[in-house]
Amino acid sequence: MDTWSPKGTSTRLGFMTDTAERLDITAARREVLGQVLDKWSVLVLEELCDRPRRFNELRRLIPVTQKSLTATLRRLERSGIVERIVISD
Repeated sequence: MDTWSPKGTSTRLGFMTDTAERLDITAARREVLGQVLDKWSVLVLEELCDRPRRFNELRRLIPVTQKSLTATLRRLERSGIVERIVISD
């Protein structure tokens, strides 16, 4: 049987059955993954991993509309993944 894996390995691609069962993905884990793995959340989290950022910094770094960035940050905050801190100048 042909596989995409290099010779001498046992990994085969395209032969997984019932992925959720094999990976033991529960409903709670699916919900978290769904929130984190959307288009903008990945980019936002990547920028926030370096250091805390202000909203306008994120807007300059990520090619996203203000509305989408606001919605993404609110969703991540509700999930407890990010924390919003108000800093007065």
